[in-house]
Amino acid sequence: MEHHEVFKKFKPYTGMGRKGYAINFLGTLTDVAHICPVSLVPRKLQDSDAETNERICIQTQYPEFREDYFEWISVLESVAQADKDYVAVELGAGIGPHLVNAAIAVKSYHGSIFPVKLVGVEGEPTTYTWMRKHFRDNGINPDDHLLIEAVASKQDGYILFEVGLPQGYGSYVVTPWHLILKPLKEVYRFIKRARKRIKGERCDARDYWTGKNGLGFYNKKTRSISLNAILTDLDKVDLIHLDIKGEEYRVLRAAVDQLCKKVKRVHIGTHNRYVERQLYRLFTGRKWKCVFNFPGNGKRLTPFGKIAFADGVQCWVNTQID
Repeated sequence: MEHHEVFKKFKPYTGMGRKGYAINFLGTLTDVAHICPVSLVPRKLQDSDAETNERICIQTQYPEFREDYFEWISVLESVAQADKDYVAVELGAGIGPHLVNAAIAVKSYHGSIFPVKLVGVEGEPTTYTWMRKHFRDNGINPDDHLLIEAVASKQDGYILFEVGLPQGYGSYVVTPWHLILKPLKEVYRFIKRARKRIKGERCDARDYWTGKNGLGFYNKKTRSISLNAILTDLDKVDLIHLDIKGEEYRVLRAAVDQLCKKVKRVHIGTHNRYVERQLYRLFTGRKWKCVFNFPGNGKRLTPFGKIAFADGVQCWVNTQID
């Protein structure tokens, strides 16, 4: 299977590894302690051996054909199409992987003096500190960019937010439905841990679903920030990436006028069919071009074969901006 044509513009990294870090094809380093143990990412620690000795030279490969492949396409195309400067926004940023990948891709494609502005929004407090570290690990000063400890929301203020599982990268805005489900989730985790102990199995501290940190969820009143507020001080944005656990439609709809005036591309991780349908209506109604649209929770036929999707993927390009 051939890779998307945009990959031809970026050479796989060849160079030294660093013990305790995964490395992707651009050369971006990721502390393995910050890789979600239940995500797709660590299946092979994607692209490298995390325990590689620093003195060994690594030859990386392009990413595998899986769900996050489409995020790579969005990032690389936004970089290749950037003119004069590059601006990216990531909502529900986690450690800001797409921001850092974009910055490194810009340096590779446009050169080290090409201006870059990165905006990352993350409400989970521990994950926010990890984002700043991820920037520093890759030679990017977080203070040169705008990293905001807040929850992306349809309006500014404060919101009840589920925190305490930084490595799960799955914190939610708390709704009445979540308040009903939360006790059931905790009972399930308690039973699962108890069964392991009865069988004499070890509850790994790294297992954030059943280990000693498995009951770490708690709700916290957290600052919220709207996409409108973020876009107000930006003249144009090359890419918005968001993965905000079901809030994507509300956040984007509230800022749709500014999106149409300022934003070239939006890449969305979706979480239910209702949101996917609403987003499709929202963007097609404003004459945006749909680049990718794959529902979550199943295998989908893509230009790169059948791929399993946990979250859905939608990517939209603004036809009103050159």
